[in-house]
Amino acid sequence: MPKSVTGDLLRVRINHETSDAIRAEIIDIIEAGANRISAPCPHFSACGGCTMQQMEDSQYRRFKTRIVSNSLKQAGFEIPEFNTHFLLPASRRRTEFKLLKENGKWSLAYLGNRSHVKVAISNCLILAPQLQKILPLLQDLLGALPFVRDIESVSLTSADSGIELILSLSRTAKPPAQNIMESELKHIADALKLTRISIADSRAVPLATIENSYLAMRLGAIEINLPHDAFLQATSEGQRLLTEFALAGTAGKKRILDLFCGIGTYSIALAENTTVHAADDHLIMVSNLRHAARSNNMRLTAEKRNLFTKPFSADELKGYDAVVINPPRSGAKAQCEQLAASDIKSVIMVSCNPATFARDARILKNAGFTLKDTLAIDQFVWSPHLEIAASFVR
Repeated sequence: MPKSVTGDLLRVRINHETSDAIRAEIIDIIEAGANRISAPCPHFSACGGCTMQQMEDSQYRRFKTRIVSNSLKQAGFEIPEFNTHFLLPASRRRTEFKLLKENGKWSLAYLGNRSHVKVAISNCLILAPQLQKILPLLQDLLGALPFVRDIESVSLTSADSGIELILSLSRTAKPPAQNIMESELKHIADALKLTRISIADSRAVPLATIENSYLAMRLGAIEINLPHDAFLQATSEGQRLLTEFALAGTAGKKRILDLFCGIGTYSIALAENTTVHAADDHLIMVSNLRHAARSNNMRLTAEKRNLFTKPFSADELKGYDAVVINPPRSGAKAQCEQLAASDIKSVIMVSCNPATFARDARILKNAGFTLKDTLAIDQFVWSPHLEIAASFVR
């Protein structure tokens, strides 16, 4: 149960019940378990973001390690020795806030645990320092906006060249006049020294943008300019470790397919030593990756493709020496079935969802793949989530 430890005696409220599971929330701690500690964050009891700050460190590490072991066991593999990298709490480089008005003052807020209740946040211990330090002034600047009531969410991303801020309007909002949006955005950008700030509609389409310079990331030896609202790994250290794992697992391969490629986190680094074809359903990120490849004369091509409805078939996979696949939380069942039916001998899978990782890895195991190497990264600190990377061969 979220926010509990082994040995707790609790009074709980059941919120949801099925034939095989019960979901509940803690109402009162009658007797604390021996390994319960005081949470370091003052918002922990109400905020729904972190659910494991109450765990003593050794118990926390054992819990996270068991997640990986259980996933591999569910996939049918013998449990190998593997490395789990535990990152520091203040490492997250992207987040999304809501806005909450209390006693006449607007505050940044997160949602409560499994609810739509907003919880005002004065600071967030898991955010990278460069994001944490701007929160107080950001809150004041947003509260002064004439259209603050129309803001549905506030997204922050820290890239290598600076910070991006996106203010997303609600579905019912009428966008302010263009000159008002640009004037207000420039004021906030200058005050916070932001690299890029945008207002977007409810479909995530930018309505106004102020750029003080290019928002850039270094991938391998190449620096690329990021498109609006680009997806990044949650932490810079996580990105580095996963990229190194993908490079090691594909060493010596001549032609690699990178699926769910995003901005090209792995594609660009891989293309320094081999030929890479990349695919993702996000048109802007794919177009940006193509531009980076052309500008830097890389052996890298990219295509827009919905890999859920149109996975690469077994026939299309002919000629590739290895596949790197990093799907969203829903996994990549259809694509893994095609990988299983193909002649591919090497697959690197990266997943932020142990459940879908186990399902997809079992598909590969049933097709004759063995587990060569495993990496786990706790880049979602104080949550039940973590990143798993595995190298499969046959």
